[in-house]
Amino acid sequence: MIEYRANGVNAHGSLLTRFHEGYYNQCGNARRWNGAAILTDVQLAETKRIGMRRRADIAALRAMVIVWFVWPGSSAMAAAGPYEPEAGCYVGAYIELDKTGHGDVQAFDALVGKRHATFFRYVGYGQPFPFRWVQASRAAGIMPHIAWEPNHGLSAVRDDEYLRGWAEAARQAGGPIFLRYASEMNGTWQAYSGDPPQYIEKWRLVYEVMKSVAPNIIMVWCPFATPQSNITSYYPGDEYVDWVGVNIYSVLHQDGDISKPPSQDPVELLGYVYDLYAERKPIAVCEYGATHYCKAERRDVTDFAIKQMSRLYAALIGQFPRVRMINWFSVDAIGDKLADNDYSVTSNPEVLATYRSLVSSPHFLSQVDDGAAVAVKPGEGPGMIISPV
Repeated sequence: MIEYRANGVNAHGSLLTRFHEGYYNQCGNARRWNGAAILTDVQLAETKRIGMRRRADIAALRAMVIVWFVWPGSSAMAAAGPYEPEAGCYVGAYIELDKTGHGDVQAFDALVGKRHATFFRYVGYGQPFPFRWVQASRAAGIMPHIAWEPNHGLSAVRDDEYLRGWAEAARQAGGPIFLRYASEMNGTWQAYSGDPPQYIEKWRLVYEVMKSVAPNIIMVWCPFATPQSNITSYYPGDEYVDWVGVNIYSVLHQDGDISKPPSQDPVELLGYVYDLYAERKPIAVCEYGATHYCKAERRDVTDFAIKQMSRLYAALIGQFPRVRMINWFSVDAIGDKLADNDYSVTSNPEVLATYRSLVSSPHFLSQVDDGAAVAVKPGEGPGMIISPV
């Protein structure tokens, strides 16, 4: 999620561009893990009471608890989510609008020095299942990730021929598929925002149809990092969610408005969602981008981007053991006349070098293989260009 212009006014929300008929959503856009959260209620209360401690202190506490959380007879460990790796974090990206690689997965991987385990694309609710894209992804050894957005509102989501046909196509495509349905519902910018009970009803419908028709689908529930106050009101319940995601963007001025402050620290934003759900679900940063050019100030802000991205990717290794996937949103939204920030990881040499260094860690996994991830060097495996369908 980043900002887009609606009726001449900047607003948070998905990047919307015209594709074929109508608008197609192009950008879409804890409780603690049992391994780090078997603190007693008293200890949790005490942790809250001493909330002035830096998050680094709390992260150290998480790491310490991991050492002693299992004891004889304990059932504290949460069940692993579908295709959750035992350790590490799948590295992924969105590159369909990246002007350097132009959707070429192998070219992108070579540029960043790391084969990526997953790439995602956006599909509007009402559009066909992207069967050829999923098959091409699978052939390239990539885990497909689809952001499926009901941009005409939730009333269009029904138990009908379209929904079941879409699910059947997903089943026939074969193999695991991350399905991030109706994300960023907690904001005001989506057509499906504003009615948590209806949202939950429709989410559960989609979940039940997918599980009955296409059990290979992994349902990812994904709010935006802010506002935080209503995130839990949209949660469909543990039995209806496979993974929990969050979308985070680091910008120098929110909404492209020079009078507004920078976005919050990405580590703090992730920590809020992590602490709510990581005890029960694997966590994904479904979209992340840090701007290296600020249109509001009309200047390069490479130092800002490097600081923010370095904090987040480094924190995944030491502070957030159950974040299992992160995807970089590589789009120059200014050049595409879509928004007021440039998140492209390939167009800025310093940002690219930083990204290469960050994802070079073996913590960031290059492939999903029968539920486990393995490291693969860039250039191995077939090349692939993401097709439009």
